[in-house]
Amino acid sequence: MRNRVPRVHGRRRLRVHATPTGALVVLALVVSMAVAPQVADPRMAGFVWAAVLGMLLVGVLWPLITLLALRLEDGSSSAGSTRPVRAGTATEVRLRVGSRLSEVAVRWSRSPTVVDVAPGPVTGVGVPITPLRRGEYRRLRVRVSCDAPFGIVEVTRTEVIELEQPLVVGPFAVRSGEVRDPDGGVMGDLVASAIGHGGDTVRSVRPYVAGDPAHLVHWPSTARTGSLVVRELEPPAERAVAVVVDLGPAATTSAGGTGPGASAGPAPATRSFEPISPMAQDEEQEIPGEVVAVRAAEVVSVLSARGVRVLLCTAEPAPVVGEVSDEFAVLRRLARATRGTPGTAPPGWSIIRLVPEVERG
Repeated sequence: MRNRVPRVHGRRRLRVHATPTGALVVLALVVSMAVAPQVADPRMAGFVWAAVLGMLLVGVLWPLITLLALRLEDGSSSAGSTRPVRAGTATEVRLRVGSRLSEVAVRWSRSPTVVDVAPGPVTGVGVPITPLRRGEYRRLRVRVSCDAPFGIVEVTRTEVIELEQPLVVGPFAVRSGEVRDPDGGVMGDLVASAIGHGGDTVRSVRPYVAGDPAHLVHWPSTARTGSLVVRELEPPAERAVAVVVDLGPAATTSAGGTGPGASAGPAPATRSFEPISPMAQDEEQEIPGEVVAVRAAEVVSVLSARGVRVLLCTAEPAPVVGEVSDEFAVLRRLARATRGTPGTAPPGWSIIRLVPEVERG
């Protein structure tokens, strides 16, 4: 398998603005030129003004050149596989920052928290982020700024980087109410234990072993054989439930569109760390569905803690049915879940169906 070369998504944007220090320097120069008395030696005055203008020129061009030469790449491959996180949880995305002529400050475009990176060769940097919405994030918009060497102007570069390994963000962790137990349905191809017993059905008898409970002694067999014999019971039937996550009907767009439901576009759960989310056009319709996703995470967590096997049925956007055994698997599935027809639970499983409140009859 070939190594994938990190790609940069979108055009670079550079902005230059004067810092408070720079504004004061320029103002002082203008005032000095307006009120300065005649200097006895014009050549000395020319030398001084040339030095000042040269400092201003360097102060403007140096940070501009620094950011034009700067390299930004996705660094998640060197950090290993990323684990899913919950919405509202602080985390970081690894980037590689190289060719730094001066110190630069790197930050996520939607966060005021900056990471200062010293001059030098390529280095790994963790950019702090706090995603507030569920989904798979494949792009990160970052802003890099530099005001070296004199702090006269600050140059800011904005760039959207495509991530090699998407950041998976599951629903918020919320405890909203009681979760009922399944009604006893335990069947299906994934559950192999017997049906209809509760741990008191005799499977066979065997010789007594030190430590066996006295109430398991099978006295008829003991009397017949002359040695202690105990009963072996069938284990209790496993409890299992299928949680059907229905976020609502799939959204549709006209042919060639790029919004949710477009045949050629990305899955609705695939998002970008940009000021305007690809899902913004469907924001109001998504709110009830997001509540369902949060509730589904709670239901699965509570049932798993009770020892119940959970089969998760979602639309991603095709119907998907699969057993989830840990929190990370649940977060990945719910991060990818989108509006559409969820998978159908196999016969014999208890079913808890979660749908948006506005769609209940």
